[in-house]
Amino acid sequence: MNKMCDLAAWSMVTSVGMFVWFATTAHAGPSHDAATQPHPLRTADPAGLKGQAVTAIRGNVKLAGYLSKPQGNGPFPAVIMLHEWWGLSTHIKQQADTLANEGFAVFAPELYDGKVATDPKTAAKYMDELDEAKALTTMKTSYQWLRSKEFTKGRQVGSLGWCMGGGLSLQLALNEPIDAVVIYYGMVEKDPAVLRKLKGPLLGIFADRDGWITPALVNEFETALKAAPVRYAIHRYDADHAFANPSNPNYKSELATDAWGKTVAFFKANLR
Repeated sequence: MNKMCDLAAWSMVTSVGMFVWFATTAHAGPSHDAATQPHPLRTADPAGLKGQAVTAIRGNVKLAGYLSKPQGNGPFPAVIMLHEWWGLSTHIKQQADTLANEGFAVFAPELYDGKVATDPKTAAKYMDELDEAKALTTMKTSYQWLRSKEFTKGRQVGSLGWCMGGGLSLQLALNEPIDAVVIYYGMVEKDPAVLRKLKGPLLGIFADRDGWITPALVNEFETALKAAPVRYAIHRYDADHAFANPSNPNYKSELATDAWGKTVAFFKANLR
């Protein structure tokens, strides 16, 4: 069984912006897995990044992260990009640059205070130690900060995340009026009453061989979305968990490219 990240359980508490989430399970893998092979999180070249590190103070919250914008002054529609269990890696920053090239201002907040893991054991430790209340405050502040900038003035804001970040993308959208939310194989919500909080449409990217976010769990999620009702699109791929992450042995380039194309098209259709 391959090493990979995800949430074993997630319970949402909807009042006063508080939530309680996950217990982590890290599965041991064979010696040829991502822990021992050349690892994109180690070898990605930060010299090619187009964006910039930013820090800001909003109220009593200190915000840090990576900001990538299209050329020009804008204003641009925006996306909050939420990292996986590895942390705010060069890979996530490259994804932010790629999305910025499509015309979006992208902000990826730090949720690990600058720590980045390059092996599954450390990544699981960082995710397990994540202060959920602080993370939610960081995400909400990211939304408010991004909305306040001249380069996004009057434009809409989406959210996007993979794995741990996919579940966080949904949680952000349940706590702020996100205009379009994308989840890549992250923990989902099964209560239609909770999902009614979503303002905008939702795109879900899932894997039919995922042992964590299983097809049965996705079916329950889709049933709840219909009952809410929420505008949504669910795409399922013949792949395993983390198939869109090049640092994972389950990576499928062709499927990841297809999912990314759907992601960009979704944002272009729903963020103005």
